[in-house]
Amino acid sequence: MTTRTLTRSRTVLAIAGLSAIITAPAIAGLPEVLDYVPADAAAVIVVDNLGDFDQHFNQFVGAIEMPIMVSPKQALDQLGIGQSLNMDSSAAMIVLSYDMESDDGEFVVLAPTNNFDALVGSFDAADGGGNGIKAFTVESDTIYAKQVGSWAALSPDRDSLVGFAGKAGNLNSYKTSFGASGIEMASSSDVFITINPAMLAPLAEKMTEEFENNAGNFPGADAEQMEQQMEMVKGMVDAFVRDGSSAAFGVRFGAMGVSGTTSIAFKPGTEGAKLFQAGGDSSSLMDNLPAGPFLFAFAVDNSAPIAQAAMEWVKESGMMESNQAIGMGMGALDFTEMHKHMTGMASAAYPNSAGFMGGLFANMITFASSDNPNKLLSVYKDKYTGMNVDNTQLGMSITSTYAPNETQIAGKSADGYSVKMSMGGMGGQGMMFNPMQMIFGSPDGPAGYFVKANGGVYQSFSRNSTMLAPAVSGQSSLGDDRAIATVASNLPENRYAEFYLGLRPILDQVVPFMGMMGMPPIDLPSQMPPIGFGVAARDGGAVVGTFVPAQTIKSAINIAQTAQGAFGGGGGEWDEDDDQDGPAY
Repeated sequence: MTTRTLTRSRTVLAIAGLSAIITAPAIAGLPEVLDYVPADAAAVIVVDNLGDFDQHFNQFVGAIEMPIMVSPKQALDQLGIGQSLNMDSSAAMIVLSYDMESDDGEFVVLAPTNNFDALVGSFDAADGGGNGIKAFTVESDTIYAKQVGSWAALSPDRDSLVGFAGKAGNLNSYKTSFGASGIEMASSSDVFITINPAMLAPLAEKMTEEFENNAGNFPGADAEQMEQQMEMVKGMVDAFVRDGSSAAFGVRFGAMGVSGTTSIAFKPGTEGAKLFQAGGDSSSLMDNLPAGPFLFAFAVDNSAPIAQAAMEWVKESGMMESNQAIGMGMGALDFTEMHKHMTGMASAAYPNSAGFMGGLFANMITFASSDNPNKLLSVYKDKYTGMNVDNTQLGMSITSTYAPNETQIAGKSADGYSVKMSMGGMGGQGMMFNPMQMIFGSPDGPAGYFVKANGGVYQSFSRNSTMLAPAVSGQSSLGDDRAIATVASNLPENRYAEFYLGLRPILDQVVPFMGMMGMPPIDLPSQMPPIGFGVAARDGGAVVGTFVPAQTIKSAINIAQTAQGAFGGGGGEWDEDDDQDGPAY
């Protein structure tokens, strides 16, 4: 059977654009078009409702103030097929088979239509060799079409179309393979792609091959440790190929912003399914961090089975025993021992008035919740007392001190600690930019406090008791931040991990540094909501969500254009004449 490289045909890409059109969120469940998609397809791109796209995507581009030449509906009309499509139905691009090495595959597009004859007639279609197949030419490429239920099946390869049965009855198979995580992804996405887990096996082999070919490009690396870690990663991929039932990624647009959702589902009863049975409550851990602008903030609920398994994986991988880990002090600290006594962790890095070069993480605070805070504090004390690491291979040495009851913070006893890192052969105090100074605001390394409070232990990375006090006393909480709450509402519920990136505070730190490099001043917007990321478990599967607010995208585009113009790259306002050849979206 003749195959066709997926990236060859511009015409098919134009028609397959039907499956790249982004729509409003689907109702709970799966799009009807999946009923006609073979359950063993290599991959499928699915759209739930073509008609809703024109409204919701335009709401998004309107929110970021990016004018477009034509709307998606107008683009379809320009192709001459807008009136023949059922804009209130779902569409799909089906990759029937795909060979990674040759980049060849067979695919069929299912376009919903109210009138198949009118659709193909728009292109002056002729008989395509019998079996109800029509053929027409667009931009010198021949497209074959046949009717499948309420859809027109389109393909650049006649044999692929003949072999495509187009029989209904597959929807229940997809409901089973998607599981709760996949169905949640589909119902919260405008367009999504699902990949057959068997397709990941060649990818794992390719990753291993590339690692073996490039292993010599990491001087000073522990080859044995790296090989073990690579084998563990490959083992995880192989396990998913064996035990996984689906992997999918979806996107949703709207006036509030754009979100991406990844779902991974495992076959019932497998080890993978057992890791993703329970949800979590990482959001409550954010309540233990002080309020205020932040560079980044995250929280992890260690009670989730997958969180516990991840730490076991770190321990078994030998990462804490590698030369790099010992050289950085991680081996001496042994985070896996600390993890045993933590029920969760939250951390945030706050802006430093000294700027980017004065200690990027000097104002970082970590909170570790625990069923036994006294035991956790004693573990910290043991690990930070008299640390003595000397790694001659990397030219690094680390020493530490620990002082119990050094001071009082918000009426609580605070233990002091300090870690001195000598960079040796890697430079350090003799360098123009001391890395320890840039990271922790001290030429030696982190020095801060441990405070037992609120059912856990706080750690600071500088002697800044003023920052710790509001959190220790419970006077302010990052969990009450309205911007975080808005972003979090667009992430999966019952999260066991979440992460937020504060772009405005980051830019406040970076822009002055860029000014030193010759970039003119940039007027930063007063509000740039954070980017959010969250992970949740759903009955044998995982849901990973990301949300980027439209206001932040708009600001980032304006800043990028200003910077581009400053360095002679153009920039300026959107130019509606930039693209006269077709839709600007």
